[in-house]
Amino acid sequence: MQIRAYLQSGLTDIAQQHFQQLESILLQENGVLQEYVRLIYENLVFSVPYLRDRIDLNGYFNKLIGTAYIQQCLQPVKELELAKTSLTTINKSDNKSEKDSSEHLRIGIISRHFRRHSIGWCSRDIIRELSKLTPHLYLYVTGSSNFDDIAEDFSQMTDSFFDFSSQSNLSLLEKLRADSLDILIDMDSLMSPSHALILHHAPAKVVLSWLGCEPPYISQENYYLCDRYTHPESVQSHYQEKLIRMPDFAMAIAGFSSKDIDRESLRRDLGLAPKSIVYLSVASGQKINLDSIRSHISILRQVPDSVLIHKGSCDVEVVRSLYERECLKAGIDPQRCQFLPFQKSEEDHRVVYQIADVALDTYPYNGGTHNLECLWFNLPLVTLCGEQAVSRMGYSFLTAVGISEGIAKNWEEYIDWGVKLGTNLDLRLQLQQQLHQSKQKETLSSIWNPQKFALDAYTLFQALEKKAVQKALLPIANPSINEAAKFKFEEGKDRVKEQDLDRAVISFREAIALQPDYVAAYNQLGNALQGLGRSDEAIAAYQKILEINPNVAAAHCNLGSIWQTQEKYELAIAAYQRAIALKPDFALAYRNLSGLVAKDLTD
Repeated sequence: MQIRAYLQSGLTDIAQQHFQQLESILLQENGVLQEYVRLIYENLVFSVPYLRDRIDLNGYFNKLIGTAYIQQCLQPVKELELAKTSLTTINKSDNKSEKDSSEHLRIGIISRHFRRHSIGWCSRDIIRELSKLTPHLYLYVTGSSNFDDIAEDFSQMTDSFFDFSSQSNLSLLEKLRADSLDILIDMDSLMSPSHALILHHAPAKVVLSWLGCEPPYISQENYYLCDRYTHPESVQSHYQEKLIRMPDFAMAIAGFSSKDIDRESLRRDLGLAPKSIVYLSVASGQKINLDSIRSHISILRQVPDSVLIHKGSCDVEVVRSLYERECLKAGIDPQRCQFLPFQKSEEDHRVVYQIADVALDTYPYNGGTHNLECLWFNLPLVTLCGEQAVSRMGYSFLTAVGISEGIAKNWEEYIDWGVKLGTNLDLRLQLQQQLHQSKQKETLSSIWNPQKFALDAYTLFQALEKKAVQKALLPIANPSINEAAKFKFEEGKDRVKEQDLDRAVISFREAIALQPDYVAAYNQLGNALQGLGRSDEAIAAYQKILEINPNVAAAHCNLGSIWQTQEKYELAIAAYQRAIALKPDFALAYRNLSGLVAKDLTD
């Protein structure tokens, strides 16, 4: 889309104008939204936080788009033909038998970024620690992905590392169901809109998103893992997913590697005077806007012998011209702004943190990995804390290391902190010492402690899994069924007693038409269709139950029964196992599963 192209180049102000025009059209003309909803959800929703810091407007817009996307693009997928999956397991054997244990959660994680990427860097240490807490850890690569050294590291954390980059989402959905997951973690959220189908069908007891910008606006039954600093209690109404907060912070890393350098020599090579105060802005094109450029130049104007280094993926000539224009307006020599080229590796890139004196964060979308890198290399940070979650990451990270200096509430405070940190050497040294101290064993900040994060997350996952099981054990009921739907439902049951299954099917379908979330009617419909030998239609009815509530044990058992009849034994076993996990006293599921296991042993 044109808006995204402008953002990536660094022309955020033009992108904002186009977005405002588009938003006005979408809010007024429902037909346009319905026609282009796939394009908008998959290409624009991710970009909204770059365009403005208004959690109320952004939340309303994203809910509107998300709801239309579900109706137009996800709900029509009613009958999922889950073909047998040809698994590609990297350097592993997927035939290894597992010893089932009720003591350990079965945790699956989907991402296209198990590699050198912000998601990979921010999750790698935590996932390694999670692998020590459960033997049932499953990693699924989605979308195209380069298998680099970091991907190799991920693959060594578990015997269940699956590459689905060349397979369909339906194949992945089948695999996720077959693995009988307790917890499914989506690490990409809006970064990978193709995950929406998976999240909508919820192939685990508990489904949650984490990292990846913001929640995906797909299901009120799913969760988003965050912290109370980026997502205060007051913001829940702006999201679809239920916000679930970590005890401390929403990220933790063990550190970043970098090349060793001679700071003074490298500064000299870059033409920086020994006494220059070097400000650093690491910003991709979509994070650049005129407000931030003007604040940077205002800081340079007030701090003698200061320079700004910009680094990031963008149209460098466009960004350079923006800075040059604003410098000339302010009477500042444009040569005080330097633009470093793209580095091939992160280890090369991170050298820049060691030559700078102060980092200047981006707004309205703060730095994520970049801010963590700044703090890891003991570089004081100036950040503007706003409304939306991505405008509060810098605030969250600084709070995690016990620092309040550098946190601004508006551009004026941002400029003041930039000037203060540039002109006050003692303050800079104090903050550097605090950052250094936050990494020591005795005073280790939780943000540098992935082991604690993993333990806290695992405890949280256990509580969510227990809650899901308890919910599944509740009887199937819907107290708000309207009277007309109830009449048709009872009519259908009477026709079943009369063994008139064809007319019973008609009655149950009429009940569902009157009450689309009528779980009991779908269940009876599936049973009647199964009695008529219309297995594919029965499967669709039972799967519809799981769309409404993925934790209905009876639906899983009924699906298992059909797949068993169709000799799809792997699917049947997985369905029975899920039914038993949801309802541990489910005698029929146990009996059917035992029969399949016995058959397997005698074959």
